Amino acid sequence: MAQFRLVGSHRMKEPWFSPIGCFLGSLEALILETLVRHRALPFLRDETILAGGKLVLTTEWVAFASNLFYIGSAVALVIGIIALVSLSDANRRYIAQLPKWQQFLIWPW
Repeated sequence: MAQFRLVGSHRMKEPWFSPIGCFLGSLEALILETLVRHRALPFLRDETILAGGKLVLTTEWVAFASNLFYIGSAVALVIGIIALVSLSDANRRYIAQLPKWQQFLIWPW
C-alpha cells in the first residue's frame, strides 16, 4: 500500500516508484553489467570464484551475472517508463508540494 501523508486538508498518495530513480538504477545496472562482462572488477581476475559455497569457473559466473544485470537493467527501464506514464493527479499534487530538490528526484520535468 502507498503511504498517505496529510498535506493541507487533503490526503495524498506517494508514488511507489520514482521514474528518475528507476532510470538511474537501470543505468547503474548497465554499467555494472559492462564491468562484470569485461572482468574489470578485481575479484573476477582469478580463474575460479567462490559462489554458493562452491568453486565456480569465473567464465561461467561472469556469463550468468552479466545476463542477470542486463535483464535487471531492462526491467528497471520498463518500470521507470510505466511509472513516468502512469503518475496520477494525486501523485502530481503530492510531488508539487515537495521542496524543489525532492521534486526533481521524483519528477524531473
